[in-house]
Amino acid sequence: MNRRKLFLPLALAALLWIGAPGVPSSFAAEPRPPMRRVGFVAPQGRSLPAFDAFRQGLADLGYIEGENIVIETRFAEGW
Repeated sequence: MNRRKLFLPLALAALLWIGAPGVPSSFAAEPRPPMRRVGFVAPQGRSLPAFDAFRQGLADLGYIEGENIVIETRFAEGW
């Protein structure tokens, strides 16, 4: 096969492969860091001052709920 006729399909295939999901590329944006998940268990409801202090402490460390951390809360109200 002629080299010119082979070049165009190979170049097109390479461009499609670079744009494929999950393929690292220098043109692609940096991947987001993984979402961290932490649990909080308490005997009372969300109005607990310790829960607010816990969330504030995480915020001071750079963890923003919903952006880079998920806080799984479990409260024993009604037990």
